[in-house]
Amino acid sequence: MREVFERIREKARKAINKKAEFSIDLNLDEFFPPGEHVEPQKLEETAKKVGVSLSNTSGSYAQIDKTTIISQSLEKGLEIKSLRKALQEEDLLDYWWKIVPVDLDKYTAKVELLGGNGYFVRVREGKKVSMPVHTCLVLGSECSAQPVHNIIIVEPYAELTLLTGCTLMSKIRKGIHLGVTEIYVKEGGKVTYTMVHSWGENVHVRSRTGVVLDKNASFYSSYVNLGPVGSIQTCPTILFNGDNAKAKESSIILAPKAIEIDIGAKMLLNAKNVKGEIISRAVASNSSRVVSRGFLIGRGENAKGHLECRGIIMSESASIIAIPVLESYSPSASLTHEAAIGKIAEEEKYYLMARGLSEEEATAVLVSGFLTSGLDGIPKELHTQLRRVILLTAESSM
Repeated sequence: MREVFERIREKARKAINKKAEFSIDLNLDEFFPPGEHVEPQKLEETAKKVGVSLSNTSGSYAQIDKTTIISQSLEKGLEIKSLRKALQEEDLLDYWWKIVPVDLDKYTAKVELLGGNGYFVRVREGKKVSMPVHTCLVLGSECSAQPVHNIIIVEPYAELTLLTGCTLMSKIRKGIHLGVTEIYVKEGGKVTYTMVHSWGENVHVRSRTGVVLDKNASFYSSYVNLGPVGSIQTCPTILFNGDNAKAKESSIILAPKAIEIDIGAKMLLNAKNVKGEIISRAVASNSSRVVSRGFLIGRGENAKGHLECRGIIMSESASIIAIPVLESYSPSASLTHEAAIGKIAEEEKYYLMARGLSEEEATAVLVSGFLTSGLDGIPKELHTQLRRVILLTAESSM
């Protein structure tokens, strides 16, 4: 086993200068490994910024930099622990860097070489977790690189709803969040996965996610960015390896100020009768640049895929770019896409102002409604919570 881990680390060392396929390149030498000293006193308050509660859930996990602060499961059949602990107690060779290659780029390599910690979640066969699991990953050291590696395993006919929030302590001004998440959904399993990010103008994010769906498996994912950020690059890859699998990947981006947000998803529709959908909602203001990518590769018989990108531009210097890619290698596959980018409808804004709202309040309501229209499919309790967080953020950004 030690030889396997050493081969993985050697791959990482060789890829430490490898640029990512998309987005701006960052100099990782500007960021330092985070220390082990943390201040968890304000953790609960920090988690609330991204809609995360660390109590009244089926289970919770919280991490500041690389240090696990909370790790608990309150239901039988649900396992939650730090990845460090899981590596000591579990045989993870079948899941360790199996979907996301460690040498994908220098950001994945850095996670391995910095010894990235994160959460390990497993739901046992047939178990339906009654309430959402909440996790929170916090950047707590100035000018540091936070390496995170998460593994989620949902066994046959099990179900999991997970809300993970990523943010920073209020004192932090600069840093980078390096996140790798590998998700395995076994036959008949179902995962609803919502990720909410709230950062700062000099914080960068490089998120790498891979999902494998077996027969009749389901995966519903929403990625939400709220507020200013330095840059984001994320493009989850979803492998449809079993017949009748289905997935929906939604991105909800509020970019009041950002160098570049490069988001998207790639779906490999390899099996029979699979269905995949990629939905993007983006609002760009000031000088923000949002790039929305979508890749649908249809190989399976009767595979169906759809891309949808909608954006609102709030200023003359902002931009939104939609890049759809459809590839079909099966005569029975059906792949479609649509895109629309424009501005807020003036008549709707004036109507709300006539009802007593200020121009800023009316704009915030319309922006919030536009963004939350992409939340369809997530559980009611998370939907209500995220609507409230998005509205509050939109009000403060207008």
